[in-house]
Amino acid sequence: MGHVETVVLLGRRKGSTNNSSGSAEMYQYLSTQQQRQHHIVLVSIFSWVRIFLFTALIPVAMSLSSLQPPKAVVLLDPITDWRQVVEAALHHGVAIVAIQLSPIPDKMKAFTPTREILMEAGVTLVHFPQDRDVYQCAQFLQSHHEISGGSNALCIQGVIPLSETAVEFSDLLSALLGISHFNPLPLVTSRRDKGLMKDAVQNAGLRIAKYARLNAVSDVPIQIEILSLDFPVVIKTPQGFSTTDVFICQTLEEATTATATILNRDREGPDGRSTRQALVEEYIGGVEFAVNIMACQGIVHVTDVWKYSKAPDTARYVSAEICDPHHDSLSAVVEYAKHVAMA
Repeated sequence: MGHVETVVLLGRRKGSTNNSSGSAEMYQYLSTQQQRQHHIVLVSIFSWVRIFLFTALIPVAMSLSSLQPPKAVVLLDPITDWRQVVEAALHHGVAIVAIQLSPIPDKMKAFTPTREILMEAGVTLVHFPQDRDVYQCAQFLQSHHEISGGSNALCIQGVIPLSETAVEFSDLLSALLGISHFNPLPLVTSRRDKGLMKDAVQNAGLRIAKYARLNAVSDVPIQIEILSLDFPVVIKTPQGFSTTDVFICQTLEEATTATATILNRDREGPDGRSTRQALVEEYIGGVEFAVNIMACQGIVHVTDVWKYSKAPDTARYVSAEICDPHHDSLSAVVEYAKHVAMA
């Protein structure tokens, strides 16, 4: 009875006509048996409506969910460790778009996977932009991006560089795609040019090795004197990586020869570009550590630390030993590396 009365009351409206209120009053005079019959009918109708909504709307909701574009990440230069990244992404249900920048440096061509190899590994989309054209690359990705809609839409969540030479490209591409990224664009060049990198670190109040830029071989003795450097000195290319085009020079003759090698216009630099400047640096002896870092939402995380061994009087690595980044003996090294990352 209470349920029926509630239903009736819900059917009334303020300011209802006499006919509508009379219909409600007439309902109160129905026999108990008639009210029970009405109650059964109403309950049956409500149950049918609930079943209909459940069976009809659930598939609709699932269909709408399936229309959501899949999440994806972009891998730039899938050269080293790309298989592990692809496997991890696929494990979490994230699609992979592989972008191979060109021209590919000669030293890296042997390590570069083909389109077929990438697709066999589970990569969804492969693209080879010409001449490192970031605008054309962004335009291509936006045609498969969430905003484009359609069956080929992808919701790109991030851009991950897997080579040193793709670092600045990843920042620019992220900005063009409207993806939130930690690296500020005014410091894009500082993340690849070792001279500008030193300037940014020094501007943050951190110590750096003394250095100067060399535009010609004749600048070598001049800058060494200005910086009051003693031999050995370091000659390197600004946009190199690892120990590529890094020379430990014991004499002025070695320093000028190394500079001439780097500034050779007919020679391709480590990143596939011609090199127009070289750097001369203060040589600092001692143990060398490499600190690998990731940053998320402004928080810097140290993942691992490596202790390097080098051949005598050269920049060539001989071996590397992994270290515990949480060990007390490395606290100063780790702290300095974190400050450099934030600079």
